[in-house]
Amino acid sequence: MKTKIFITCLAALALVACSPDEYSGADPNGVPQVNDYADAFKVTVDQSTNQAHFTFDPSVQGITPVWIINGSRYSSSYSDSAYYRKAGDYTVECKVKNRNGISDGSIIQTFHVNKTKMNGFAGFVADSKFNMWRQEEASAHKPNTFFYAPGWSQIADPNYSMDGYDYENITLPKATSEQWQAQMHLPSNISLSAANNYDFSVILTSNTDHNGVTIKVTDASDDKNFLFEEKTTLKAGEPVCFWKSDLKGIDASQIKIVFDFGGNADNTTINVENIVLKDHANDDGTKVPEIIEDPTVYTYNSPNNIWKQIDDSFDSKMMSFYYANGDSWAANPDPIGFKALGGGKYEVTLPDASSQQWQAQVFFHTDLLGTLLPVKAGENYDMRVKVHATADIPGMTFKVTSADDDKVFFTADRHDIKADTDTEIKIPAKSLSADASTVNVVFDFGGAPAGTVVTISDITIQKTAK
Repeated sequence: MKTKIFITCLAALALVACSPDEYSGADPNGVPQVNDYADAFKVTVDQSTNQAHFTFDPSVQGITPVWIINGSRYSSSYSDSAYYRKAGDYTVECKVKNRNGISDGSIIQTFHVNKTKMNGFAGFVADSKFNMWRQEEASAHKPNTFFYAPGWSQIADPNYSMDGYDYENITLPKATSEQWQAQMHLPSNISLSAANNYDFSVILTSNTDHNGVTIKVTDASDDKNFLFEEKTTLKAGEPVCFWKSDLKGIDASQIKIVFDFGGNADNTTINVENIVLKDHANDDGTKVPEIIEDPTVYTYNSPNNIWKQIDDSFDSKMMSFYYANGDSWAANPDPIGFKALGGGKYEVTLPDASSQQWQAQVFFHTDLLGTLLPVKAGENYDMRVKVHATADIPGMTFKVTSADDDKVFFTADRHDIKADTDTEIKIPAKSLSADASTVNVVFDFGGAPAGTVVTISDITIQKTAK
């Protein structure tokens, strides 16, 4: 009997433990709904530190937040934070959980970081009282001209948005191949004086690699009268600060800033932020980095200079020229004068004026000479040339390019040439994106005044030392 009673009691206890009225496990019907707690999630950004702070109302009972930060980091803390170096819009995914499980749905909260924190030099102070660009309303700088023309055939203007004085998500869905095929013009009522010197800086970020964004601060009524015109290279996802200091001014009653993204890849998106233009005499406290001179040694008379064999075997059959003027690109009546002076020195005479880039071209064709300079993709080379001109040339082009495809080149940058001054142009450690059977050299003196005489010497192309 005792045994039977013991078994009965165990059975009774088992029935009590399994009773639905006494259920103590997870209840699938009790999983929380995240929308019921939407107001409990808060996201704030400390714009001085670029820290985003995620907080959940601690007074909410029985519920724990789940933050999914940057799509990968999970946190159940009532208070968490994350650092965002680059300016832009970001999201955090919010869920909730309790003893019964985690919500199926989620809430996406969007927040904005105003400024990019640079790893290095971040430019001049954008919100300084000395920044002339911000002495006008941001609306005064809304882009007034776009020219977006892949293959020189204009298509719809790029989409973009403005956040104060910054230009975000400039979207270039189709690739371009040439400089000036993706222009954005920013107007202003700012005047400059040749009696003053100026500082400039801007931060650029691209989602794709870009071999050369052109930046130009120019007289709004005369694009040949400019403060500077230069290119900067961008790496995908990495903000770059382009800056110039103590620039000799120009007389201009009204200037504009032109950004040209020509050469972009498909589906490129670019941000332009923290534009600063100021009088150099006004100190905003910025300490500019020390400019380190290029340590590369260029030796013309060296076996490492692959171009010297071209100079040594020069033949006029390797040369070609293109000479035009004006918007119609009408051919100039007088041809470009050209002389090989020996020893790797050449003289170019431009009897007529030209007005635009590529209107006074001088080609050295190694492929026509029959002496080939093959180059493998990815191999780094240094390039140097010396130029002397009898007149100012605003933006002489020096291009070292594959003979197989002129869109594959080491450099195609423009360089200001001052009259009666020896100018040495150095371009270290550049590579081609595709193999080349040989490389050609092109100069363009478009924009030079009538009667300009240019001497070219010491062309050097050498493999970069490792």
